[in-house]
Amino acid sequence: MPTTQVYSTSPTSYTFPTLDLSQTSNLSLEDYRYIKDRRFYVGDNIPYFLPNDEEEIERWHMLHYLTRYTWRSNFSAPVEESLFVKGTRILDVGCGSGTWILEMANLYPQSTFIGVDIASIFPPDSTKPHNAGFLQCNILNGLPFPGDTFDFVHIRFMNLGLTERQWEDLVIPELVRVVKTGGWIEIMELSNTWENAGESTEKLFEANDALFASRNLSPNIEQNLEQCLKSSDKLTDICKEERSTAVGAWGGALGERMSQNIRRYAKSCIPALSEILHTNLEEYEATLENSLREVDENKNSVRSYRIYFLAAKRKLDLFYQTT
Repeated sequence: MPTTQVYSTSPTSYTFPTLDLSQTSNLSLEDYRYIKDRRFYVGDNIPYFLPNDEEEIERWHMLHYLTRYTWRSNFSAPVEESLFVKGTRILDVGCGSGTWILEMANLYPQSTFIGVDIASIFPPDSTKPHNAGFLQCNILNGLPFPGDTFDFVHIRFMNLGLTERQWEDLVIPELVRVVKTGGWIEIMELSNTWENAGESTEKLFEANDALFASRNLSPNIEQNLEQCLKSSDKLTDICKEERSTAVGAWGGALGERMSQNIRRYAKSCIPALSEILHTNLEEYEATLENSLREVDENKNSVRSYRIYFLAAKRKLDLFYQTT
């Protein structure tokens, strides 16, 4: 089968089958629209409602370090030993601007790291380690890799852009397809509810839930996702871990920065909320500020979780032969 390098800085020994380049081209101006001075990606009818401009990229960058500090790691699956072995391949789905990929590639130079995202907001070649690369594609259209390609597949913070049906019918089967038998898959998400939420915080989450519902998204998908994984005969050793991160000054510097990140998330939601809410957006912003004042009194915290599991699948079964 003919092959092609899909990114210039990859190791020469790692190649992919020929790709449909229409799925890997750069975004055109028609792929964007501006609402209230924020830039949004609008291709492929995706339900994702947050901007993809520099301001939002910076927020995700901050969230990466907040969650890494909370977990004291970038992953929980038992794969670290293999990351020191030359030839190990790792895929990060929905990689965004590539913060996780860049950090992991520098930590584990023997492994090859590939990030894919629907929007081409990747770092410039000059900042990429020799063992990292990025590719623009939409997982809902399938990943442009052969089966059994990766030793570890990582995906996080995608409940903002995937419906429950898409998770179950498209995304999980595709992750299972590209990971090697005996390889690990890890899903990380933030809960969209807070522990010890106050009155203003509850109002804030009512607006957030309405926004999710308007896009057919599930704000707290972890329970259904876990059940879906357990029902599969292709997966085994399913583990779930949770951590809580303080929100507000009561949690020290980490809590203060998490509070800042939540404020920025809520403000990033305003353009999408303006399309569905009939309430005054000034009232929404006032509720946000009241909520962030409540956090120290109530000692609020936000949960994050990681679900990781082993692929004990067989891709030569009838399912994969007929799809």
